[in-house]
Amino acid sequence: MSLQELGMLALLLSPGLLLSILIMVTFAAGG
Repeated sequence: MSLQELGMLALLLSPGLLLSILIMVTFAAGG
């Protein structure tokens, strides 16, 4: 795995992870 591929993977995973956490928090707060 090249450094470029790792960078692309990180860019794809990070926003997705943040978004999923945000959605879970929103649903938890909204009940």
